Amino acid sequence: MRWFLSICIVFALATVARAHVPADVVHLVFQWPDSHVPVVDGNLEEYAIIPEPYIITLEDMHDVLYDTVIDKADLELWYYPGYNVNSNKFIFAARVFDNIHERDNTDPGQCNCADDNVGFWIDGDHAGDPYVAEYGKVDGASEEDQKRARNSTMQHFMNSVPPVGDADVQMSNDGTWQIKPPYTLFAWSFEGEMLGESTYSYEFNVTIWDDLDWHGPDTSTESSLDEGKIIGIQFTNSDYDGAEALFFNDDGSTKYDAFWVTGGPCCDSTNASDFLLAPIDDALFAGTAVETETWGRLKARFHSGS
Repeated sequence: MRWFLSICIVFALATVARAHVPADVVHLVFQWPDSHVPVVDGNLEEYAIIPEPYIITLEDMHDVLYDTVIDKADLELWYYPGYNVNSNKFIFAARVFDNIHERDNTDPGQCNCADDNVGFWIDGDHAGDPYVAEYGKVDGASEEDQKRARNSTMQHFMNSVPPVGDADVQMSNDGTWQIKPPYTLFAWSFEGEMLGESTYSYEFNVTIWDDLDWHGPDTSTESSLDEGKIIGIQFTNSDYDGAEALFFNDDGSTKYDAFWVTGGPCCDSTNASDFLLAPIDDALFAGTAVETETWGRLKARFHSGS
């Protein structure tokens, strides 16, 4: 594995220079071997095996609205990005402690962004494309042009629970097929007071797309999740803390208590962070403890910019 790590270091540092935010950081995506792919049931016991270097916490994020200082009595989170080569699936789980879990939206057609939510924007080919392709915004663009452009080169998965109707997972694309099985599997659970102080668990298994056509999978191009590849991801977390289920106040100000993200301002892949699809960690599944230490040093090197 050491030769592979050396190649990854050179490749990752070279790639960081051309793209995502911040420029001197590459995060890691945990590779699940076929024998250990988690069952999507909202129980995150399988994720306890993942070492710290792979886990995204509030220390890896920042509040883009108010520069809120981290207060773990108010909010604390653990995000677990992962993937499996053979199924070509992005496997993501999150645990979020919140002193007030806000879910007062009762309209299944309303954006989940109006309540506490967990989300991620993902760019499978690391192209750094805008959220809505430019041709979808130009004067004279047809309604079909706009639908075809929207969310096509990157995907935004967003979740608020408990679900209202069947609106537990939303994606900002005009189609609905891609958030249903077999393309998206989702489950959740919670501990504590459902709409008070609680810890929620979220679990996703999703297909991501280099080109997502809202008409259906036959005219869409699936992303290839290859070991050693760098993709773009922006993780988000909305914290409302008792605000009403309206996105803005009358004066245009936001009702968010905080909006935590990795990378730059939300929300397009030009502001996403770089994530390296790591090799299987032999220390966890078959080998020695050397590789776990190596990946820890690798992440430290990216953060130091050395």
